[in-house]
Amino acid sequence: MGNKDKSTVALTLICLVLGFMLAVNFRTQQGVEQHLGVRETELRNKVIELVNKNQGLESQIKELEDLLNQYRSKAAAGESPSELLKQELENLQILAGLTDVYGEGVIVTVNDSTKERRQYDDPNLFIVHDEDLLKIVNILKAAGAEAIAINDLRLTAFSEITCAGPVIIVNGTRLAPHM
Repeated sequence: MGNKDKSTVALTLICLVLGFMLAVNFRTQQGVEQHLGVRETELRNKVIELVNKNQGLESQIKELEDLLNQYRSKAAAGESPSELLKQELENLQILAGLTDVYGEGVIVTVNDSTKERRQYDDPNLFIVHDEDLLKIVNILKAAGAEAIAINDLRLTAFSEITCAGPVIIVNGTRLAPHM
């Protein structure tokens, strides 16, 4: 082999090694950029979550400051803040479902469909499900309902509406298939 051949082989090997190093560097850089993109998305979502939580806490602080101002104004007027506390307790007991409520109300009657089912119709579309009751309850809450009951079972923040075969269970009580 001549000097020219040796230098060509050496130059080729050097180019191969440099090419390999550039390829490894490029792949590593892409992996880092992908990882940074995922991390950036995670951080952005976390920031949005924290901003929403912060807004909720600021709203709660505002409500508590308003309540404190009510107590102060009652005390300045010579009234007992305990009356305000008593009224608040009564409101909370109503919302928690611990006391009976009276007054105008709305009665919603929900029944299974009486429409004749065709052979290709899904039979589940013709009966009342727990999801249907949940939707109705949520609509009533959104409309400002202060108290909701299903078959005389008062719903609270801890109430459950679930399905168990052909019956719906509300607060652990089985309701007949036809309400």
